[in-house]
Amino acid sequence: WDDRDWNRYDFKAMEGTWYNRSTGIRIEIKETRKDLRIRFNRDGWSDLRRYRNGSFIDEEGNQIHLQSHGVIEYQSANGDLTMIFTDRPGAGSSNRVFRGHYDFDRF
Repeated sequence: WDDRDWNRYDFKAMEGTWYNRSTGIRIEIKETRKDLRIRFNRDGWSDLRRYRNGSFIDEEGNQIHLQSHGVIEYQSANGDLTMIFTDRPGAGSSNRVFRGHYDFDRF
């Protein structure tokens, strides 16, 4: 696989609507010609840049990580907020919010 194939795999796995039931926040991720875009609760779109397989960063330094099929993790730029999103609304215990630094068994 070349780098472009890895990009396409990550893009397709992350594209769609994601939910965090604890906060009621919904994010949408869509593919553009070259990259991904993200928006929270129908606010304006922000570009995501890929910096590692399965990991992206937005214009403000917030990170998005593809954890496994159907689960992504959002971490704020200053590290004070981490949220877990699933691709299904109300998908049980996966929809957790962590404030501050954390040490836990992810999945």
